[in-house]
Amino acid sequence: VELRDIGYVEVNGLHDAQDLQGSLDFFLRQRWGCTDYKCGLFESSEKYCDRKYVTPGGFYYRSGPTNNLGKRTIELAHYLGTQGWSLMLCNGGNISDIHGRNIKREQQVKFTRGRPGESTDMPLLMMELRTLPVDHCGNYRGLVEVNGPDTNGIYRQLSDYMMQTMMARSCGPQPYCDWLFQSDVFRLRESTTNWHDYKWNGRLNGESNFGRYTMRLCDFMVDHLGMWDLIACNGNSIDSVFRYAKDETMSVTGREQQLVFRYRPGGRAVFMAAAPQAAPLGRPPLQPPTYWKESSRNGTTGHETLPATQEEKQWLQEVMDKTYKKKATRDRKDGGMADRFVVVSALRSEHPELWDKYAKRRREVMAACKSRSGTFIEPKTMEASPGLA
Repeated sequence: VELRDIGYVEVNGLHDAQDLQGSLDFFLRQRWGCTDYKCGLFESSEKYCDRKYVTPGGFYYRSGPTNNLGKRTIELAHYLGTQGWSLMLCNGGNISDIHGRNIKREQQVKFTRGRPGESTDMPLLMMELRTLPVDHCGNYRGLVEVNGPDTNGIYRQLSDYMMQTMMARSCGPQPYCDWLFQSDVFRLRESTTNWHDYKWNGRLNGESNFGRYTMRLCDFMVDHLGMWDLIACNGNSIDSVFRYAKDETMSVTGREQQLVFRYRPGGRAVFMAAAPQAAPLGRPPLQPPTYWKESSRNGTTGHETLPATQEEKQWLQEVMDKTYKKKATRDRKDGGMADRFVVVSALRSEHPELWDKYAKRRREVMAACKSRSGTFIEPKTMEASPGLA
C-alpha cells in the first residue's frame, strides 16, 4: 500500500490477497472516506497499480516537512492486523519542486499474510525522530513523534525515559501524531566549512547522531521493557529552503528516522547483565534523607536507583553553573573550552547500608571538628546550591 500525500492511496499485490480485497476496500472507503480514482481527460489508460483511490480533503496533513503519514500507516496496519495480515516493512520518501518547496511525501507499507498460529493483531508503536530546520543559518528543532495505542502505559514509560536521557519535553497530542516530544539531543554536522559549498550544496549535510539514539530507544523498548520487538526501521532526509537577504536562498537538510515496534505479551527472555542485589539493612539507617522512599528510610529495601526530580536536577545545575571555571589545565593541548555544562539526566541512589556507614562516619568527623579550634570551611557546593545542601 502506497500513501501519497498529494491525495492518493495505491494498492499492489491483490492477486495474492484476493480474500483481503473486500475488507481493504471497505476500510479505505468507509473508514478513510476514499473514492475510486478516475483517469483524467488526457491521461493514459495504462495502470501503474492494482487499485488507486482518491483521499478526501484534509486527509493528509502537510505543513513543510511535518506530515501525518506515520499516523495513517499505524491506522492501516492496525486494521490489516485484524484481518490476518502483519506489517513487514515500511519506508518513506519525498520530492519537491525546482526551488525545494512544495514538498510531496510518500510512504510505502508492505504486509505479509500471518503464519498459522501467529497473532497479527498485536498493537504497534511508531516513533519518528526528526530535525526540523527553522532558518538558513542551520538552526533546527529536534522532535520525536509517537503513533499507536498507549499499550500498558507505554507513553508514560517513554516520557519518563526520554525526559531523563534525551532532554525531552512532552508536547501532547497533535493533529499529525498521537504524541509529540521536543528534544535537544540531536546533533547534525556540516559536510564543509566553505560558504560557497553551503550555497550550492546546502547545510547540515554531514554526520548525525540519529543512529546513536535509534539504538538507545531500541535498547529501552526491546531489552529494558522486554515486551516490544523492532520490526521496521528506515531513515530519510528532506531539504527546507529559506530565503534571506533580498533574493538569496539556502537549503538546510533535516534528518528523519522511523522505528516501528510490535507488542509481545508477556515479554521474552532477554540477555542483560544482572545488577548485584544488596541485602536489606533490616532497620532504619542513621539520619536518612527525608526525601527518600519510605522503604529506604525504614531499611526494608537493599538498594534503589530513582530518576532525579526536576527540582533536584535544578539544584545540580546550580552547582555546575556556580562552581565551573573556564580555565584550561596544562594537559589540554588544543580545542576550545566549554562555556557551560548542562545537566541532562541524574539518578538518585538510595542504599540504606552505605548511607548508614556514611552517616556514622560523618557524625564522628563532626565531633572531631567541634573539638578543634579554628574556622570550619564550608564547601563551595553548599554555597552554590542551598537546596541541594
